[in-house]
Amino acid sequence: MAAGFLEYFWVDGEKETSYGVAEAGESLLLETYAAHIWRARDSQGSLILEYTVTNDALQTVSLGSWGVVKNITSVTYGDEAGTALGMFVQTGPTAWVEKSLPDMQDQFFFEEVVRYGSSIYVFDESGPVYIQLDLQSNVINYEDNSQVIEPLYFILEYEGQPNAFEVTP
Repeated sequence: MAAGFLEYFWVDGEKETSYGVAEAGESLLLETYAAHIWRARDSQGSLILEYTVTNDALQTVSLGSWGVVKNITSVTYGDEAGTALGMFVQTGPTAWVEKSLPDMQDQFFFEEVVRYGSSIYVFDESGPVYIQLDLQSNVINYEDNSQVIEPLYFILEYEGQPNAFEVTP
């Protein structure tokens, strides 16, 4: 399962049974009963949501456009073979640094422009260079003065705390 997807589980005691996977913007319709417990987990298996069904006939659980992008603080990237090459790490409210492996030396410094949908956009004015950390597609895209967007790396993993969620009975 790729980063950017959420997997949904029905919980029976300690056992979780998968009922499907959904990506950003997708819906998953599940028939269930009152008191059933459901969980949503991200691609690393981290718990994003646990919800206990009430007696209401129709219930909607919304995780927004995507369940985790709001609080992402680091993104590890690599090549097609899955070999880690470096990380983007948030160092302040809008400050990011790119660190290269194996020595984790600071390479480039960025300012966060916006978080939108499943992406975090950062900018390095010394380039000038825009970077898109696209957590749904698992790709880091690069754009310079030529205004041509090119895939640069593959996202291998990310870290951060999940967003809050909203339940509407």
